[in-house]
Amino acid sequence: MIRNDWAVICRDYLLHNNEPILWRVLNRLTVPFPLSNELTTINLKSLLHFVSFWVIEDEADQKIYPAVARWLAPGGEKILRETPIALDFRHSRRFIYQLRIEVLDIVGPGHYEYHIEVPGIADWGILSRNSFFITNEVQNE
Repeated sequence: MIRNDWAVICRDYLLHNNEPILWRVLNRLTVPFPLSNELTTINLKSLLHFVSFWVIEDEADQKIYPAVARWLAPGGEKILRETPIALDFRHSRRFIYQLRIEVLDIVGPGHYEYHIEVPGIADWGILSRNSFFITNEVQNE
């Protein structure tokens, strides 16, 4: 069986002795954008990383698991971005998935969700579910 032990969005990370060291773990981001319901793609001034740690419990499960990473709008109904990924356990019972985030698709302020779904695993297939609050920045003129 495969399981997701943890997942975070952070400013940066590195691996030391095959263990991740995370910098500035985030659950909120303030960005300048118009307060509308229209889809807006913003380029981030500094890169973000979505990092998640995966484990398999049995050597017999050492294989590649196809999965899908999804960025969802507030409310969790609208998929803003979807990326096919592979969780590769062929050489280890532990796996660290890392996605560099250079742009964000947003539709205004609110709680956005990032899911990783592994089809055929568990009832829902979603093994990693994280939320991230985005708000607008008030600029003084």
